[in-house]
Amino acid sequence: MIKLSVCIPAYNRQEFMEPLLDSILAQDYEDLEIVICEDKSPQREEIKKIISAYILENTLTSTKIKYFENEINLGYDRNFKQLMDKSSGEFCLFMGNDDILAEGAIKRIL
Repeated sequence: MIKLSVCIPAYNRQEFMEPLLDSILAQDYEDLEIVICEDKSPQREEIKKIISAYILENTLTSTKIKYFENEINLGYDRNFKQLMDKSSGEFCLFMGNDDILAEGAIKRIL
């Protein structure tokens, strides 16, 4: 089975984070990780609280979530590189932090 890293460059838009995580974890594909790099946005604390609460509430899938905070704002392109450096999958699927993944999408993509 191919290991997939779902990479999310996070900057603001905290209100979309939980629906995005729900849509990824609802996939019928087991070998994936979610890598989030928060790029020093004004909503950093709100994003961190949502992800921390989400991990605590979803202990069965929380090991799939890797959350990182950039010390300085890297900008869009360098944050993408940061995500690739932090991921361990054979392939990366990049998603905006305001996206939703359709049911069965990962199997279709792979």
